[in-house]
Amino acid sequence: MSRRLGCAVLFVALAGWLPMLPSVAAPFWYKWDGSRYPEEDPGWFRLWGNHQGPQQGQSNRTLINGTLEFNNVHDVGLYDGVHQNFYGTLNPAPGEVFIAKWRLRVDQVVGNPIYPYDPSLGLFGDDGWGTGFSHGVDRVKVGIFYSTSVIVPFAPYVFHAYEMRTWDMRTFEFYLDGNLAHVGPLDHPVTSGYVAWGDGVVGSGSKAAWDYFEMGVRTEVPEPSGLMMAIMLALHRARWSRSK
Repeated sequence: MSRRLGCAVLFVALAGWLPMLPSVAAPFWYKWDGSRYPEEDPGWFRLWGNHQGPQQGQSNRTLINGTLEFNNVHDVGLYDGVHQNFYGTLNPAPGEVFIAKWRLRVDQVVGNPIYPYDPSLGLFGDDGWGTGFSHGVDRVKVGIFYSTSVIVPFAPYVFHAYEMRTWDMRTFEFYLDGNLAHVGPLDHPVTSGYVAWGDGVVGSGSKAAWDYFEMGVRTEVPEPSGLMMAIMLALHRARWSRSK
C-alpha cells in the first residue's frame, strides 16, 4: 500500500480494532457544536498516535470560542481524531436521506507537498460503501482513491461549510458553502458502519479549527411536483369560491 493510500484510509484501517456498539434506530441525528471535546459524547472514542505507535505523541488541542483547534505542525507523523462504529444505522431507507455536515478552517499544512492535506473526515455505510474528505488550506479532496476523487478549491484561511447527502449509499452529492460542488460514486473499502474525523493523515501536519460536525438519517420531505402544485392550487381556489 502506498503512503498516499495509507494516509487517506488511516482511520479505516484501524476500524477493525474497535468495539461493537449498539444499533440506533433510524432516523437519528447527532450534533457536536464545539462546546466540548467530541470524545465526551457517548459512543465516540479518541484515537491518536504517531510513527512510534498508538497513543504516542499528541496534537495540541484547544477549545476556543466554540471551535476545536488542532495543532500538530510539530510532528507530521501524528494522527489524532475521534471515531465511532454505527452498525446497521447509517444506510437510509426509502424516503430517507443520510446527511453529514461540518465546518472548519485550515490555517496551515506542512510536511508533504505532494499530498497537502491533513484534517480529514471518513464515513462508510452499513454495507461498506463510503468516502473520505481530506482538507487543505485552499482545497478539499473528495474521495478516498485517486481514481474516483476530485479536488474542489476554495478561498484559503477562512471557515467553509461542507455537506454530503446520499439517498442510497452508492452515489452522493457534495456541497461547499451551500453550493453543489460534486456528484459522484461512493467507494467500497474494507470497513462498514464507521465514521471518523479529526487529524487523519500521517505524513502531514496541520493547524486547523473545527466549528461543528453533525450527521444522521432523516426522513426526506420531497418538494411538491408541478402537477401536485396545480392540484393544490385548484383545490384552494374551489374552497375559496365555496366560501364566498
